[in-house]
Amino acid sequence: TRCLSDWSSDVCSSDLVFSRYYEPYTLKRWGVSAFDLSPDMIPLIPVVRYPTGFFSEAKVGIPSNGYSRAIENMLDHKLISVNLQSSIRISDLSPNHPIVWTARLDRIGSNPSLNCAFRGVKQTFEALGPWPSPSASVVNYPGQDVAFIRRTNYRMLLPWRPAAVGTEFTCDEGYPAYPMRTNLAVESVRTHLALLKANYANVIPHGRLGRFEYMSMSQAIEQSLGLAQQLTRDLR
Repeated sequence: TRCLSDWSSDVCSSDLVFSRYYEPYTLKRWGVSAFDLSPDMIPLIPVVRYPTGFFSEAKVGIPSNGYSRAIENMLDHKLISVNLQSSIRISDLSPNHPIVWTARLDRIGSNPSLNCAFRGVKQTFEALGPWPSPSASVVNYPGQDVAFIRRTNYRMLLPWRPAAVGTEFTCDEGYPAYPMRTNLAVESVRTHLALLKANYANVIPHGRLGRFEYMSMSQAIEQSLGLAQQLTRDLR
């Protein structure tokens, strides 16, 4: 493992990497110490540098017109109906058909002992100014010297967008973006999922909110395609 700030330096100790990057970044992002999080969170910050960027996949990209347009195109199908601003309860839905639940896991059933907290995200925008890296569209800031966790150059990601920079802050309010997978929460969620399977056999918790799992966009798409194939086979 090499120091992230100087790739030409000698191999640095794991303690140094942890104290300089993991622990302060964890405190800012999750509001708790890294020691309180489940070990499965560690791969979210790999201490490695691939030749072509952060990801190891051979091909990395986004839909040519953005994710919103891609989702709109998928929903624009005669067999799909969309109902917005509707209040849905499990009891209102048919128990005879599979239900893919992508809302918060703690909205299914009643389990007062469930520990299922999420961290929110706030983002501010400003006109693009000097950018620290000509090859990185997203720059993370693990240090405690700034309050934000990362900045995104949207012109590099989406060339058709205005030249803007988004600055992200984590908080305990707003949209539930990041499941707080503490050791206690992981055990609590595992028990809750078993109860749901027994009491709501037709309900399939799915996605970051439904499974209470942190996953990247590529992982979310892969899991969704796999689930769609499974449901298609089951319905034949």
